[in-house]
Amino acid sequence: MWFRNIVLKAPLVFYPIRMSKAFTICMLVMEAWIPGQVFCNNVMLNSEAGGVWQEIHLLRAALVWAKKRRCTEYRIWSDTPIDLQAAARRVGGVPTAVRYTVKL
Repeated sequence: MWFRNIVLKAPLVFYPIRMSKAFTICMLVMEAWIPGQVFCNNVMLNSEAGGVWQEIHLLRAALVWAKKRRCTEYRIWSDTPIDLQAAARRVGGVPTAVRYTVKL
């Protein structure tokens, strides 16, 4: 529902890409405390079994789109237990922050 009602109706803000076994959705963000800079956040990155290498092609296509949209930064992260470090490094990403969790 979110994809159909929000992402597809805002093609200047969202960039959804689909391959045979993987997809990604990127979103442009302007943060209020950093005026004049546009960031590209990778909102979703997902693949089926055997399609993990398609993720790299999707990330590279998203980087090209972000450059065309004059973004100053492309952000890849995961709020899930999935580690995206290998894919991010493959397209030139560097770690920027450390996250900590206290399980209660």
